[in-house]
Amino acid sequence: MNIRRKIKAPVLMHYLLLEAKYYNFKNNFYYNSQIFNNFNYFGFLIALSAVLGFYKTIFWAVGLSAFTLIIFLYFKTRRLCSGVSIQRKIPKMAREKNMLEILYTITNETAFPFSTLSFVEKFEGVQNGHFLVSPGRIIPPHTKIHYKKEIILDAGMGIKNFGAIVLNLHDDLGIFEFQVNFCNPDEIEVYPFIEEISPLKASISTDTINYGFYEISKRGDSNLFIGTREYRHGDPVKHINWKLTKKSNQVVVNEYEKNTNTYITLLLNLELENQLGYGKISTWETAKDLALSISTNEIQKNNHVQVVSNNLYIPFGSGKNQLHLMEKHFTFHEMINSTNSDYLKHLQTLPARGQIYFICPLIITPKILETVEVLKKLKMLGQEVVIFILDPFEELTKSIKGEMKLAVREIDRQERSELVLLEQQLKKVGMTIVKIKIQKENDLKKQILKEARQLVELK
Repeated sequence: MNIRRKIKAPVLMHYLLLEAKYYNFKNNFYYNSQIFNNFNYFGFLIALSAVLGFYKTIFWAVGLSAFTLIIFLYFKTRRLCSGVSIQRKIPKMAREKNMLEILYTITNETAFPFSTLSFVEKFEGVQNGHFLVSPGRIIPPHTKIHYKKEIILDAGMGIKNFGAIVLNLHDDLGIFEFQVNFCNPDEIEVYPFIEEISPLKASISTDTINYGFYEISKRGDSNLFIGTREYRHGDPVKHINWKLTKKSNQVVVNEYEKNTNTYITLLLNLELENQLGYGKISTWETAKDLALSISTNEIQKNNHVQVVSNNLYIPFGSGKNQLHLMEKHFTFHEMINSTNSDYLKHLQTLPARGQIYFICPLIITPKILETVEVLKKLKMLGQEVVIFILDPFEELTKSIKGEMKLAVREIDRQERSELVLLEQQLKKVGMTIVKIKIQKENDLKKQILKEARQLVELK
């Protein structure tokens, strides 16, 4: 395989020139100049040996030996740079919060051994954005070794990119520093980790014709006996009551309550300018995580789920295929400016008595207020509505300092005051608001139990 590398050699002037940009030169001389380094120490030794050689020739021999050593170390390190190769092998797909195993193949094609070798990898799949790779062993000449590195994918879902491998090589005395860039960027598809949450109470659709989790007092097919009636064409043979048929001389069948399911609509506000936080602790990631957790619960009950968002629409479906389709769309869903998209049009043809979960960040914008007004009308028409508000401000204020922290707190105060007013209006029409705090170790199950016990089916 052809390894693309770019070698950056040390520049001599970096060792010889002083930093002249500092005004207080006397106080910053030692700390801010580059004159105090191993190269200049050897240069001073060679110059001193050349002067003292006029008095004793042994000093010329010392200076010549030091000069020869510097030349040897330079070309040795240069050869190591051109003779080392690093290849990375990763899987094409992985799942969030799982361990990712990366296999590195390090080849030393030179006649010199590598005593120490370590480099920093830039990767979007970890919260820090980088991690250290250090095999911690000597690589003999003309040898190839394999090294496994395991990291935890904790920076959310989506396509995560690896940067170029940057290797900094020093000689044995630390005189010269070379930088080698291996131009082999990679990418990996990170699929979401679906967190288990408590089952939520859902409005039951009595008009559905699909078998489901909920039992209603309507004639259908379940184990709860209601009564008997005369046989009609098309009734299942297994429901015939043979004892009563024998006594009455006419075919009698048993009737049972109906098992039905419901229709779940997940409505997400993913407008670009409304998203808060970064990486895993962002409203963008938490909204998708919460939607997938709710979908998993509802699909296990054979309920039908659809997703409606600014630039994403997944029509009603059920089963594992529907869940896999949602995972795929959420994984590759890009954060773009989509304020002009009218996602409310998909709410005009909802099945009767369904369930709507509206997930949005704690930024009360005109679009969110417009959505709430539409949800009020749907509530009056028999739809059950629950609004999840994602609150990242507490976590943001921990990581921000200075004047920006005061600005974030002021935004937090304003949004919370607007939220209180909105909450009072929604309570009058029987709608529920659940506040979810975004944290580094987010436990959706615990928060839903704490903030909205009335939504949870306690068993």
